[in-house]
Amino acid sequence: MDPKKPRVSLADLQVAREKLKTDIETARKRFGEGRELSIAKAALVTLDQVIESASNL
Repeated sequence: MDPKKPRVSLADLQVAREKLKTDIETARKRFGEGRELSIAKAALVTLDQVIESASNL
């Protein structure tokens, strides 16, 4: 496998980001702020960084 070839497209990452944002907002409205929501928000930040890095390739 070519390490330079992406396994997931940038568009797929962006779709996943939007879904995660929606899921976080839904969970916040339903359950309020909590530890799990903080973890999900951290995952969103990480995903944003991955998308930014992938955009710069």
